[in-house]
Amino acid sequence: MVHTLLAALENVPSFLGTLFTGDQKLYAVIALVVFIIALFVSNKFGKIMRYLYIIFCCVLGTVSYLRSQYTLMMTLVTSLVILAIVRLIIYLVVTVRQNRINAKIEAKALAKARKRRGSWKNKQGYSGDVRPIIDPDAPQPVPISYAERVAIDEAAARAREQAEGAVEEAEDAGYADRRQVMDAISKLKDLKDAGVLTEEEFNEKKQELYSRLG
Repeated sequence: MVHTLLAALENVPSFLGTLFTGDQKLYAVIALVVFIIALFVSNKFGKIMRYLYIIFCCVLGTVSYLRSQYTLMMTLVTSLVILAIVRLIIYLVVTVRQNRINAKIEAKALAKARKRRGSWKNKQGYSGDVRPIIDPDAPQPVPISYAERVAIDEAAARAREQAEGAVEEAEDAGYADRRQVMDAISKLKDLKDAGVLTEEEFNEKKQELYSRLG
């Protein structure tokens, strides 16, 4: 069987000459045109033609083998091998070329990025060192212990209670005396200046006292 196939392979050139000069010339020319399109056309149309050509060769090759037409079968097998090798070469060439193009595009993008970054450094006086921005003239926070923090929180709580008491005291007096209300507001302002009350808390309680004066 192997010798038969090798002999059929040797007869492929003469068989092709017979096809292009015999009665099957038209079919041979059509097959050659489809083969060339399948070889070199890389768009969607060429892909469809390759699939059709491969299916045609497989079907006709199987029929040729069953009919013992080994020369025709080897002709089809040879065309498929040539198609595979040529398409592989084209794929490798296109891939290498695309990789080079992508590398050039990436290099240009990196160069532009470095240029923009360098321009920004020059404008901002950036030296490349990341350093925290610290004002040497600004007062630095003094670290305190946990016990001191607890004492400060307790003092703040007592001051808040005093502020609440001042408001309640003014309310209990019925706000008959405007002087009592103003004294309560003065105490609230002192607590705000001492940092015990926030601006919102001070304004809220002051507005509450003023509303009672009516």
